[in-house]
Amino acid sequence: MSTPTPCRWRKLLNEAVNENMKQNKDSISYCFSTVDTLESSFSAGRPRSRFVVHRGFVNERRPKEERSWSKNSAGDELEGDEGWTGDAMLTTTDVRAPKSQQITAHKDGCPVEIAWWFEPTGEQFRIQGRAYIVSPPGHANAHKGFPAAQLAPSSAGSLKAENFDWESERQRIYRKLSPPLKASFIRPTPGTPLDGKIDPKDFPTTVDYDEEPELVKKALETFALIVIEPYEVDMCKLKVEPNERYVWKKSHGEWKETAVVP
Repeated sequence: MSTPTPCRWRKLLNEAVNENMKQNKDSISYCFSTVDTLESSFSAGRPRSRFVVHRGFVNERRPKEERSWSKNSAGDELEGDEGWTGDAMLTTTDVRAPKSQQITAHKDGCPVEIAWWFEPTGEQFRIQGRAYIVSPPGHANAHKGFPAAQLAPSSAGSLKAENFDWESERQRIYRKLSPPLKASFIRPTPGTPLDGKIDPKDFPTTVDYDEEPELVKKALETFALIVIEPYEVDMCKLKVEPNERYVWKKSHGEWKETAVVP
């Protein structure tokens, strides 16, 4: 049983992350931009950017990750070393944060762009796509019209995209976070004024996933996944002579690669 061959940009991006992380641990984060379209916001129509941490591609498993952390198959039965994964990229947010609301305001996916610079190897990736939110079940800010099967890994043999469990994927990613980051989702709503009624010293600083189930439950009430569906990838290699640049565009489910002038 084989899995669909990933597009070359995905292989190059994974190689860039793995190589650059050896020299600069900050290489795991990128600039993530949305547009504020909320009618009630004074900043409607303005770009909004922030740095976020790359949490891998959908259902992508690391060597030390236990299979029991997810109800979804890792795809160990598939040929090749990719496993059952796909092009959709993952990062995280607090479901109460502005970027979550900016994304869910778009029923058909929020237009977004990633700018990702790898200093050690001199590579840049710019990725355009649409973003969606995987919220806690039943949350008021749930993304209506979330295209679950479209964003899941492609069907391969007995593994069906329509059966992919996104709630299990949300919990798997939360489990992988550091104890301090796990605890950050228990704080009051991000951006709440510190008016004397809230003391940051009262915030939990760590959460032990196995030993503190009540805190884990509370954190999962606000923890959300951002799922980014790329449709155009622009890559530059600036430390090779001559410089190289490639653009990939997705149309009707297929990627087309073009070499262009840097």
